[in-house]
Amino acid sequence: MVLGRKGILFKSLSYNRFVYLKSLYWKLKHTSGFITPESRLVPDVAEMVRNSKEKIPPHVGMLKLKPISVPAQLEKAVNRLIEKYPTNNLVESAASFARVLWGRHPPIEAHELNKKWKEVTKEVLDNTKFSSKLSEDALEKKIHHKIVHLVKTKTYNWQPITYDAYKSFLYMVSRMPANYAVLIQCLSEIIKRDPNFKPRNVFDFGSGTGSSIWACNKIWNKAIFEYFSCDISTDMNTVNRLLLQDGEEQKDMSINGVYLRQFIPVKSTKLYNLVICAYSLFELKSKTDRLNIIYKLWNLTEDYLIIIENGTNAGFHLIIEARNAILNKSDADSTTETNVFSPCPHNLSCPMLVEAKKIPCNFEVIYKPFHFVSKEKNFVERYSYVILQKKPLKETNHWPRVLQSPRKHSKHIHMKLCCPNGEIQHAFITAKKHGKEMYHCLSQSKWGDLLPVTHAPCAQSPNNLQILDNSKATANDVPFLETDPHTPMFIYYTFTYFQNNLSIALDIFLTCSNCDESLDNDQVIPIALVTLYQMTS
Repeated sequence: MVLGRKGILFKSLSYNRFVYLKSLYWKLKHTSGFITPESRLVPDVAEMVRNSKEKIPPHVGMLKLKPISVPAQLEKAVNRLIEKYPTNNLVESAASFARVLWGRHPPIEAHELNKKWKEVTKEVLDNTKFSSKLSEDALEKKIHHKIVHLVKTKTYNWQPITYDAYKSFLYMVSRMPANYAVLIQCLSEIIKRDPNFKPRNVFDFGSGTGSSIWACNKIWNKAIFEYFSCDISTDMNTVNRLLLQDGEEQKDMSINGVYLRQFIPVKSTKLYNLVICAYSLFELKSKTDRLNIIYKLWNLTEDYLIIIENGTNAGFHLIIEARNAILNKSDADSTTETNVFSPCPHNLSCPMLVEAKKIPCNFEVIYKPFHFVSKEKNFVERYSYVILQKKPLKETNHWPRVLQSPRKHSKHIHMKLCCPNGEIQHAFITAKKHGKEMYHCLSQSKWGDLLPVTHAPCAQSPNNLQILDNSKATANDVPFLETDPHTPMFIYYTFTYFQNNLSIALDIFLTCSNCDESLDNDQVIPIALVTLYQMTS
């Protein structure tokens, strides 16, 4: 007996066959996709690797930064504010407030609430027994009360957060180092992949305590002449200003050209080289409000728009909502060139949405908190984001993105990649198949990096494969099944037919429920493949 996927017990599958078929499945998956055994490093990177004296030289796709600290000047300003306005249990309260922010969900839409109400009503009526002694009015009231109670327990009770002076302080302590680190990571990718980009003005929606001002100033310093910071909370704007004044009311701002406002200009035709919307979409009351803000910000954008949210499922879906809205709007408006700069290497639908496991597309940055929070321990911030650009794509936009920490084994590296063809690939990089240069270069890649590799189709490509009638398909009807199952040609042929049905393929390969245990592996595989063909054609 073998326990297969999703806890299903397969009685007809021996352990040896299970291991054999599972290993074959991964060989098949390794041979298909964007990265194939013929893939190699892009020429520029390959030449750099050959000529470098370093064992593994850094390349433009290596984006992960070392632990990030806020500027010393900013930390001094924070300390001065805390000394001037002392608050009891500030660190503990800030940590609690951070957990609240991390657990935020957007407000439920009216149609979603109606759907949930109908589902709960049906559940209550089907599964609850009520006393026949109750009057009709009493019974109706009891049912209604139970439905309301269940709906409340099954839906997120969104409430707006009013940022007064106290909560602005909590936000400053709990979120500013993390926000700053995430922005530094995003801005560093822009400057590394587009070194000629030097913004002259920046627009920040939901600026909070001003993390984006400090991050942009760190990256571009005096190249920026104007920062337009927009936050509806006057107390947030006050904290933002005081931090720029080193915590002293009478001092000038240490960064020039900062303008603090509560609202977006209504009829502004001015464009900004860089527009930022970080950790703000959860505070908007509806999807309509979110999309209106996104469209306004896109209309203010001249070059890059950065949108950042929590790395939760809820935050990821808000990012996808904004991404799709802008791409769809740009498709309708052919005069505006729109491309996804990061993290996606494509403008297609997000493949993470169709993954069996609902895992958000998120990334990590390591940062150092304020010293009064922790002097030694580094913190980790997980975030989801998208950077959109009104520019033509460059070569680096066509490199696969590493979606999880690579798993390094003795002779291969397992990487989960988002590829330029809009698909997720589990790539297995080996020195034998891909060359030592590529293997050693990619061995240092981390979660969030880009892989500077070329796409090369498998060298032995089949010609004129005939689509068969699935109702009559047998092992003899599929020509490539006559090929030795252990050869690359067999593997490539297999995935020519079944590359879009990997999850079903895995089930078939692992179960082979139609196979007699007396059959050997070379007989099992064709039968399994024909079964798969019949299910998916």
